[in-house]
Amino acid sequence: KNLIPLLKDKFYITAEMHVICGVCHQCRTGNGHACQNTIIKGIHEDGIFTKYAIVPSFNISLYKKGEIPPEIIAFMDAFGNAVHTVSAVDLMGKRVAVLGTGVQGLMAIAIAKFCGASLIVATDVSMPNQGITHEKLENYKFKIARDVGADYCFDMALENSKKELIETVMKETNNTGVDAVFEMSGSPYAYNDALDIIRMGGTFALLGVPAKELTLDFAGKIIFKGLTVKGIVGRKMFDTWETMERLLKAGLSDIMMNNGFVSHTFPLEDYEKGFNVHEKGEAIKVVLKP
Repeated sequence: KNLIPLLKDKFYITAEMHVICGVCHQCRTGNGHACQNTIIKGIHEDGIFTKYAIVPSFNISLYKKGEIPPEIIAFMDAFGNAVHTVSAVDLMGKRVAVLGTGVQGLMAIAIAKFCGASLIVATDVSMPNQGITHEKLENYKFKIARDVGADYCFDMALENSKKELIETVMKETNNTGVDAVFEMSGSPYAYNDALDIIRMGGTFALLGVPAKELTLDFAGKIIFKGLTVKGIVGRKMFDTWETMERLLKAGLSDIMMNNGFVSHTFPLEDYEKGFNVHEKGEAIKVVLKP
């Protein structure tokens, strides 16, 4: 009878939102993140925009109060996507590109820098018809990207940006290309950008979900370049959770909190305001408090 009061007094609680079966081949061989029978909260079942939620105890993680800011604990599941993606390579000394500077891309940049990447190139696209002008992109998302580790940022909507991106990468890498590309946007154009700047033998990790089927030159840009292509789904259970806990406790949480990753906080009942600021391109991560 004292367990619930103890937990509420001493801990913050979060959970892995992929509910897995535990008995399929992937689950039994330590690859539960690729479970054949995954149920994802918010996609296959109701999400967590609520005061109470039911998840298996297996999915729960506890953090002592004072170790990690509760605002970050609120989106550990999303943070884990970025950690899983950049964990595709050993980042120490590596030259990388991050395509997309939404919250996933910005987290990937911060993680890559924190873990020792020597060069970080970031791209995104201004969309004036949606109120996201080049100036707004430069002064908001690109500013945060640079503050947490990006060396170069390119607005791919500008006329000469593709040429400048390739020239910059080749200059910085002695005409070799980046060691890894983390695709966080899902933009159909970003895939070709990635394949034009990645080095032979590099790693291409994909988290972004394209809205339509893509046509790629598999022979010239993937096979003959000897690329490793990794599709990223969810978080490795629970390797990724252990990694992100260590990163956050080592100082990454301070970097995120001090650079505006939690851009807005609303009461749960004002969730529509959270969606509105996202749609206007004015938010990074919105936290809803019950």
